[in-house]
Amino acid sequence: MSAAARIADACAAPLRLVTVGGGGVSDVAAQRLPYAVASLASRHPGLVVTVDRLDGDPVSTLAETSSRSGLLVVGAPHRSGVTAVLAGDPSYRLIHDATCPVMLVP
Repeated sequence: MSAAARIADACAAPLRLVTVGGGGVSDVAAQRLPYAVASLASRHPGLVVTVDRLDGDPVSTLAETSSRSGLLVVGAPHRSGVTAVLAGDPSYRLIHDATCPVMLVP
């Protein structure tokens, strides 16, 4: 999130944090978002941050969201290169399906 915040801050653009899914890992991520927003606000005063929790398949939901975004910043897979592509990693599927640029960050 810090990479996304730095880019948004430098461009004077709002930052929209999105978590997608239902149950399990997505619930944990959603619970951590308020703390992440507070941390970003302290490091980037004036940055406008919104948070959305959406339901659905993460790749298709984020691809749909990309039509209203200037840039998607997502976590990079633990695998890289051909291994990740062949394994069908969601990040690489999103790169294909999104309608805006996608930036993978570790």
